[in-house]
Amino acid sequence: FKSHTIKKLMARENLVLVVLLITALFVASVAILGAGCDQQEQEQQQEQEHQEPGQQQQQQTSALFSDDFNMEQTGGIPSKWQVVFKDGVFASVKGTTQSNDAFGMVLELKGRFIRTGESKWKDYTIDTEFKISNAGEHEGPEVMFRMQDDNNYYLFTTETQPTGTNYALYKVTDGNKLEFKQRASNKRIDDTAWHKLKVSIKGNDFTAYVDDKSVLTTTVDGTFNTGYMGLMSHPFSSIYFDNLVVIGTTA
Repeated sequence: FKSHTIKKLMARENLVLVVLLITALFVASVAILGAGCDQQEQEQQQEQEHQEPGQQQQQQTSALFSDDFNMEQTGGIPSKWQVVFKDGVFASVKGTTQSNDAFGMVLELKGRFIRTGESKWKDYTIDTEFKISNAGEHEGPEVMFRMQDDNNYYLFTTETQPTGTNYALYKVTDGNKLEFKQRASNKRIDDTAWHKLKVSIKGNDFTAYVDDKSVLTTTVDGTFNTGYMGLMSHPFSSIYFDNLVVIGTTA
């Protein structure tokens, strides 16, 4: 009987030892894994710290383009832009009173359009200032974005009437215009003053602002995902542009 009891006690002690050993191995494994994760996190953090200053921000947004036209010659075509000679387009730099009441160089655009940028531009915001220089026509500026070529792009237009302003967004395919959305405002753009204009495209979401107030928000169809930007004026109208900046991401 004693021998049988001793054997049972020894078996129980062995079981306890096995359980303790398994537990110790499990704890050690968890500690090793935890240490490995901590080391990996530290290495990732060190790698981020050793990146060039502003590199992470550069991957998100950056200044893609800017032009204040101040380095151009009076009467000349702006050097950073490609003028599309179509339907009597006219584009040149001239000196005039700017939005800050100082004399400086601006772009004068009559007729069709002028473009700049790169085909890989994707999501971007265009900020500029404009003034309608021929009050008789009452026509506002137009902005093209995600341009593939001279006949394929999205187009934001302003049409200033005596009783207000119409804002509209179009898709132009092979030169044919398809309207996405139009919004009428009973506030007419003053053609004796300078104004701010901003258009933003992110994914398929489009928003336009005049003097920091949203005037049109809509969604495009995703036909054009990247592309150049351009400025346009209605036929026989004359628009001044100045201090243009494009901020965004490339594809």
